[in-house]
Amino acid sequence: YTMSSAVIVAPATSVINTYYPATASIAAGATTISLGAASGAATPIAAGDLVLIMQMQDATINTNNDDGYGDGTTGDLVGKGATSVGKSGLYEYAVASGLSGNTLTLTCGTSNAYTSGGQSRFQVIRVPVYTNYTLGSITAQAWNGSTGGVLAFDVTGVLTLNSATVSVDGMGFRGGAARGSTTGSGAYTDYRTSVANLANGTKGEG
Repeated sequence: YTMSSAVIVAPATSVINTYYPATASIAAGATTISLGAASGAATPIAAGDLVLIMQMQDATINTNNDDGYGDGTTGDLVGKGATSVGKSGLYEYAVASGLSGNTLTLTCGTSNAYTSGGQSRFQVIRVPVYTNYTLGSITAQAWNGSTGGVLAFDVTGVLTLNSATVSVDGMGFRGGAARGSTTGSGAYTDYRTSVANLANGTKGEG
């Protein structure tokens, strides 16, 4: 890993990770990943950097406009989750051998497959590695639908907590937004309506 040898003091309320959205699915054993534009910290991935590969979203749901909406189970009236969570939350660490244009090359193949497309999204996060680190008020980039929502760093030596506050409150998946409307149509038996129909609020992420 590429490490800083000095004792680092994090500046107040700083984002220390650089986030990249993956733009194509990969199979287990992949040594390259296609990435989109970076956000978060200004430091790009370089050879020797530690990276975190994480499947953020991959769940599927039953979209029928009936009691089976969500998990596909009828008659329960509660717990309308997903029919499958897929690979949601799957992650692994890897070491970069280089970033050329939009292509990240890893020193060895991934242990897992990751999916990009539709509502399935994974990201690659540059993880700073320090020999010694004095904690400041660091935070994550808020999840924007493609990247963010994760704070990660590695310390090989001494981590000094420094009575610092680390908070990522409200920076994860986004809740469904309310909409103020006096129009729209539907029935009390509806479980979903088109987003173009202003009868209901929007569905949150997760």
